[in-house]
Amino acid sequence: MLNPGEGACGKQVSTGPGEILRNQRGMALILALSMLTLLSILGAIVLTSSNTEVNISGNFRTTQESFYAAERAVEYAMGSETILKTASGEVDLNTDLDSDGDTHLSKLAQGGTNLLTSAENKVSVIGAGELPDSLRAIWGERWAGFYYALSVTGAGPGSRATSRVDAQQVRLWQKSDDSFRTSSGG
Repeated sequence: MLNPGEGACGKQVSTGPGEILRNQRGMALILALSMLTLLSILGAIVLTSSNTEVNISGNFRTTQESFYAAERAVEYAMGSETILKTASGEVDLNTDLDSDGDTHLSKLAQGGTNLLTSAENKVSVIGAGELPDSLRAIWGERWAGFYYALSVTGAGPGSRATSRVDAQQVRLWQKSDDSFRTSSGG
């Protein structure tokens, strides 16, 4: 004969709904699986976030490199005697030649500067004229300016990013005895 609460094999048997709630068998497995799921979700979120941050920093670097390329092209143009001696018109940095017979673009590429060749990269000669009041106050009445407008587009690695720089430049020259004497001595 069986005692109350004892099964046929002598094991304890649940006798009511309250007894089932006090039985914790399998709870450790459910808790472990829940924690594993939560940690997996957290890991996926962290991985996605770090990949996004790496992409953002890569895009920032590429954009910065394209901007620096455009700035180097402006510096090159304002330091090139071939360009500065152009009395009128435009100098196309993509196709025009410098004094050595090389294109300005190839000279820039040798220095590591990437220009977007599908864009207009040019120096326009505006011409000579009086200095603006702010510069005349510094340099005086004996100086005038030769004005240039520059427009270049730099490209980052793989041309994934581009930066356009439009600038104006003035080269000072001294008005004396019909000679062309610049602020740099040339």
